[in-house]
Amino acid sequence: MYVKFKYRVYYDESSGYSVCQYRDIESGKKVTCVGTNLPTIKNISYDFVTEEFSTAKYGKSCRVISWEEYVNKTEEDIVAYLSCGMFRGISKKVAQSIYAAFGEDTISVLDNDIDKLISVPGIGKKTLEKIKKSYIEKRANREIAAKLIKYGISINAINRIYETYKSDALRIIEEEPYELCSIRGITFLMADMIAKDNLFKEDSYERVKAASNYVLTEDMMYGNVCMPKKDYAIKLLRVLNTSKITKDNILDFVLRMIKDGTVRYNKRVTSEGKREYFYYPLTYKTERDIAVRIKTLLSQKKRIASDIDKLIDKYAGSIALDETQREAVRVGVTEPIFVITGGPGTGKTTILKLIAQINEELNSGNDNNVFLSPTGRAARRITESTGFPAKTIHSALGLGIVDDERFADEKGFHEECLKDVNVIVDEASMIDLWTMSGLLRNIKDSTLGLVGDIDQLPSVRCGSILRDLIQCGVIPCVQLDTIHRQSADALNICENAQNIKNGRHVLNTGDDFHIIEAESLEKAEDELIGAALQQIYLYGLENVKVLCPFKKGSCGVYRVNTILQNVLNPSKGETELKIPNDMVLRAGDPVMQLKNIEDVANGDVGYVLEITSDEVKVLFTGENPVSVDYSYMDAKEQLTLAYATTVHKSQGSEFDSVVLCLTPKHGLMKKRNILYTGITRGKHQVTLIGTYEAFYESIDNNMIEDRHSMLAELIGISETATKPTPKVVPIPQKPAYEQMALPFV
Repeated sequence: MYVKFKYRVYYDESSGYSVCQYRDIESGKKVTCVGTNLPTIKNISYDFVTEEFSTAKYGKSCRVISWEEYVNKTEEDIVAYLSCGMFRGISKKVAQSIYAAFGEDTISVLDNDIDKLISVPGIGKKTLEKIKKSYIEKRANREIAAKLIKYGISINAINRIYETYKSDALRIIEEEPYELCSIRGITFLMADMIAKDNLFKEDSYERVKAASNYVLTEDMMYGNVCMPKKDYAIKLLRVLNTSKITKDNILDFVLRMIKDGTVRYNKRVTSEGKREYFYYPLTYKTERDIAVRIKTLLSQKKRIASDIDKLIDKYAGSIALDETQREAVRVGVTEPIFVITGGPGTGKTTILKLIAQINEELNSGNDNNVFLSPTGRAARRITESTGFPAKTIHSALGLGIVDDERFADEKGFHEECLKDVNVIVDEASMIDLWTMSGLLRNIKDSTLGLVGDIDQLPSVRCGSILRDLIQCGVIPCVQLDTIHRQSADALNICENAQNIKNGRHVLNTGDDFHIIEAESLEKAEDELIGAALQQIYLYGLENVKVLCPFKKGSCGVYRVNTILQNVLNPSKGETELKIPNDMVLRAGDPVMQLKNIEDVANGDVGYVLEITSDEVKVLFTGENPVSVDYSYMDAKEQLTLAYATTVHKSQGSEFDSVVLCLTPKHGLMKKRNILYTGITRGKHQVTLIGTYEAFYESIDNNMIEDRHSMLAELIGISETATKPTPKVVPIPQKPAYEQMALPFV
């Protein structure tokens, strides 16, 4: 069936499943098609292989089994195909020039002698290379795509398969399908469908290994570093889903995987019993490497500063420090590794500045401090508040950005680039396993301080580094609990944060903290938009962030983004680009990056400079401003509007004003750490919209994510620690850590 795309009815961003309307070219009738990653470019014809089905509610539809592009030799079809946005460097005008030069032979020239394009007016060497690279990739992928599209595999993953295996790709797909799991974007479930179609045995060892890796890496997506034995066994059997592998014979496969290193197994005997865990090999290695490097830091001599209290008085000046704050400065100056934690207004920034100033004096007046932060916005905040330069961890150390835990070891590190300095990391609650590993690998003969708020949301990726370092019981730690902010500015924000943290049903209002009551989502959305616009007019778009608990529906990120965009940046008749979730991009829009790419990290915010006939140009303003050109396809996959975002995405950032909603309808999002993290993003103003019932329910819900990790035990066991104490944690004698031997029982 030959069709042309009309419009998309439904799209699930996570799975790629979509329902689209197409026009049957032969009959001219509309056809409803369902499938994964269905094509949505209007100017191209497609050859669909389909099967018809019907439902009582929607009637007849077609399920797309496979598809490929179809191009007639007419000028209209060839120009439409070349200028559809898939090929970088080819606008409609350039496509017309190419057809004028080669006519009906255009596709043949592109397939067999693409260098001839240099003779086309308007195509220089640079443009030719851009077209050539783009076209050759698309051509090489057609045959692979024809085999894999039906399995829900994305075009980008298909590109990576081709780049990895080249001419061997088709053989790998047919003969070694589980090998595809080594490609970013290919899951076990995808490879398993391919294997089944190629008649692979359900109890093959290759299948079990691939399933095990899938189970462990999926669990890491929930923040866990390792997986309890029982959970691992149950999930592995469930994923394999075959009568040939049961609880009676799964042990044979597991022992074989332990022996060949496919999985790592660890157990520890405690007073509460035996704890057994399974690891993905790379996380096992990384966690232990972190523990070893932290122990190395702990073994370093403390710096002697006999006049430390005089130095504190000298640089504190008129600032009256309490004893806990003074102890935090002492620890920060003298200890080789330390942790300082506390909420807003407790003096963390003041203490950081004092530590840095004293370090500088003890180093003969030379600045030997290195301030780092997980985000560019937090790094700028450090510089503004302390006067010392700060950078993001990744840019300062040249760390790659981990987009998939399976490939973390591919990222480059500049070993030991921080020598003889005092490294201080702010917003340390955001540090994940991989970032901590890279940080420690880059430190030599240096001190390390981690500063953060333990009550905020944990890191996006696996690990609970800050909490583990506090709970291990051997790293000097100071918790700041007393609010010292005396000015009216943001005093209510600080006090409310403290009340939320301590589980108190008290929310003070005033010039810096406003509560607008709204019970229904529709009412809350109206209030949210009104408050957001008011704050944007006061502080400017860049300095205000709207935070939504959910992405979809009323009060959801997608709807709020669209409403704010239409008010603040309405359509001016210029080129726009439709992106998923019924949104469009316009020049001037703030946008957020959704995937890690070179120079830009997931969560970075930039502004659309221009939308041309085939590209979207975005400027990311930050520590190192960078301009990125996206093809239409990449822009749809990697960018979203950023007038509003989720609380999780806002972590590590601070804004002059924050507008947040939380209603009885927000269910699972009513958690203490979500409410706490949301309001502590506000520097001068917080507007909270919803009901007191929802706010108090969130405050009462202090269910902290129990992330599985053995880092605390590896560093120095503190089995009973549940919360950091307000004083310095004494350094106890380190108990011996025992790695138990096999067998797996």
